[in-house]
Amino acid sequence: EDISSDEGAIYPIENGRVVNWPCFFALITHIYNTLSPPFHTPIMIIAEPVWTARDREAITQFVFEKFKTPAFSLMDSALAVCYGYGVSTATVVDVGKGKVDVTAVTDFLVNEHGRGIALEGCGGDYMTARLLELLSSKGFTWEMCEQLKRSNITEILPPGTPLPGTAATAR
Repeated sequence: EDISSDEGAIYPIENGRVVNWPCFFALITHIYNTLSPPFHTPIMIIAEPVWTARDREAITQFVFEKFKTPAFSLMDSALAVCYGYGVSTATVVDVGKGKVDVTAVTDFLVNEHGRGIALEGCGGDYMTARLLELLSSKGFTWEMCEQLKRSNITEILPPGTPLPGTAATAR
């Protein structure tokens, strides 16, 4: 196998949603076996905001039946970020590969009302595509645009802001 190639790869999660349950469960099993925790170890999984109650139920049932764990928890990703930073109130913006999740957390409670779940079309791949659109005439490839996007020289300007070096900024 070529570890740097995506050929033949199966992705059980797309834009946060589980699209292939057998592969997702195989992934969880692989991770569990790789970690090889001692018997009777509690398990916590960080949950995607788009997971439904039925999704969470299926994951919980699988974990208890497969691993015989004494305790299991699914924690919302936005809440996990708040605990990680030690803040009780925050607006969490999670930019993923192909989507963005926006969640408000108040006193360690996730505000479900008005939550922006999986805003597709504004993730990291779309930024790379836009860079490629702007820089392809200069010979940039997808990989070069991805590297530029990840570098610390990239700045995201608010909508309507003229690009540096254009006539609108030369006044």
